Amino acid sequence: MHQYSLDKKIRERVLYIIVILSVALSPVLKNLFAGLIETIGSFINQSEALSLFAKTIKDAELVPNVIGVPVIYGLLFLLFDRFLWKFKPLNRILGVPNLSGKWTGKLQSSYDDEYYEMTLEIKQTWTKIQCKSIFGKSSSNSKIAAVYLNDPGSPVLYFSFQNQSQDLATKNQQYDGFNILSLGSNKKTLSGKYFNDRPNPKKTVKGGNMGNIELTKEAKQ
Repeated sequence: MHQYSLDKKIRERVLYIIVILSVALSPVLKNLFAGLIETIGSFINQSEALSLFAKTIKDAELVPNVIGVPVIYGLLFLLFDRFLWKFKPLNRILGVPNLSGKWTGKLQSSYDDEYYEMTLEIKQTWTKIQCKSIFGKSSSNSKIAAVYLNDPGSPVLYFSFQNQSQDLATKNQQYDGFNILSLGSNKKTLSGKYFNDRPNPKKTVKGGNMGNIELTKEAKQ
């Protein structure tokens, strides 16, 4: 997975909120843990070895370090990056679409004016994304990506890709391209266009190929 950009500063605001929460939670958690340690200490004083272990932890101030602001920030950010931002009520406020999942449909290419079955598999966190397109004899992976939220119609996913072909008959086993896909109002469709630098077999066509893409999100099993 690689990072993707947004055209809104929502990520900076989220970071500010996580920092504030980390600073606020740190003393509260330290007090809770301090009380817990004292309670446990009353039980382990009966054992010399356990008592020595508890004293070592207290003298080294391991608990305050473990629940300090940097650690809390790291844990909160990890939870938010992987899970919390996808929570539907929160996601509506953030406005960043969760595109994770399998999208299936067709691509029409100017390469030969044919339709091709394709699958687009997207893995996405709050900060990273990976878009893998799968065709009959080739596949491609995204290299850079962005989600444009300020489009008047709907969010738009932009990503560059590099295609690797398994078709030994083709002259180009590898080529680069770019996809522009708009998310439907029902958040279940992606449609748009693509461009690549693969040489067109028609001698009159220069500058690669282009085409249209229509995809529908598969329901979770």
